Amino acid sequence: MTSTCRQWACALLLAGVGLVSAAEPPSAPSVTSSESVAPKSESQTLLESLPAWLRNMKISGDFRYRHERADDETKTTERDRHRIRARLIVSSKVNDQIDATVGLASGTDESPTNTNQDLKGGFSSKDLWLDLAFVNYHPASIEGLNVFAGKIRNLYYSPGNSDLLFDTDVNPEGIAATYGKDLNDAMNVFGTFGGYYVEERSTDVDTGLWGIQGGLTWKVPQVEGMSVTAGGGYFDYGNLQGQVALGDDETDFSGNRSVARAYESDFNILRGFGQVGFQIAGRPCTVFADVLVNNGAESDEDTGYLVGASVGKCKAPGSWAFAYNYRDLEADCEVGVLSDSTFAGGGTGVRGHKLSLAYQVAKGCSFGVNYMIGEQVQEDTTDYDVLLAEFNFKF
Repeated sequence: MTSTCRQWACALLLAGVGLVSAAEPPSAPSVTSSESVAPKSESQTLLESLPAWLRNMKISGDFRYRHERADDETKTTERDRHRIRARLIVSSKVNDQIDATVGLASGTDESPTNTNQDLKGGFSSKDLWLDLAFVNYHPASIEGLNVFAGKIRNLYYSPGNSDLLFDTDVNPEGIAATYGKDLNDAMNVFGTFGGYYVEERSTDVDTGLWGIQGGLTWKVPQVEGMSVTAGGGYFDYGNLQGQVALGDDETDFSGNRSVARAYESDFNILRGFGQVGFQIAGRPCTVFADVLVNNGAESDEDTGYLVGASVGKCKAPGSWAFAYNYRDLEADCEVGVLSDSTFAGGGTGVRGHKLSLAYQVAKGCSFGVNYMIGEQVQEDTTDYDVLLAEFNFKF
């Protein structure tokens, strides 16, 4: 390798691991005629010669090691497995108004709700999938507006990190916009609107999703740490009723009712949510609720809800957080293939409790335990409990 190639390689490495600030290098301080300016080092000169998008590149990601035990009443034995999740995200500033992001994630298949990789297969190599790929346009002329296009993160507000409507791994595909504005020192309004491509069909009409949501956050005056957030939304799936099941298995409706191997119901979902934040002994606390009603359901199994509370927050080493929620998802309250994939085996037609405890071991490292006491409420009511113990590492 030539000397020039080695210099460029060094510069690229430094930029990639984030040693280069996203901002432009500061200008040299002014000096009097009696002072001399130190010459720039060779590496600094090379870094400044890189394109702006490369200097602005940021790399982040996380890794999770999990032990999962599932106790399904319909099975003769409990199932134990070790699972890993790896995600890597690269983002860069294209210009002052556009950012671009690409993310990879582990997973065993194309499922929209699963980035877990089981440790099996005789030490076989594991798959990586395109998990994110989008641009974010934030025009300087409209403060608070962001427009996204591609495979994007779920942009809708979820009280208490609720996974009632979408599993936390679901990344929608299409075009969406978010807007937020402070009305005054105590009040903020926010909204999200998106049009998404759910399923493309070469010989039939495609399935799409239109989703809109709005809300308001009020910081209660003279009460430190207290806030109230409330809002609602509407999510309309087009051309899903009468179609085969979404996902890899066209016969698996994930709890939704079906007729002749097709969705029985349409899905026009109203959503309402609320969250109250406050402090107890200096610790952040929340109580929250999330409710779904599917106006397109053909049966009376059209409602789902989740209520819960949390205390604490994992931030500094030694800090901890505890959360609890109870949920009840009737068969056609939402599209089952996109709902939480772990609780009671995943999908709709489930109910039960979830308890979570997390402890911050060190910077970027936490340990957590989740226990889900669930029931599958379909043709018969059966118990389905899940225990998760995991280490999470962020970088």
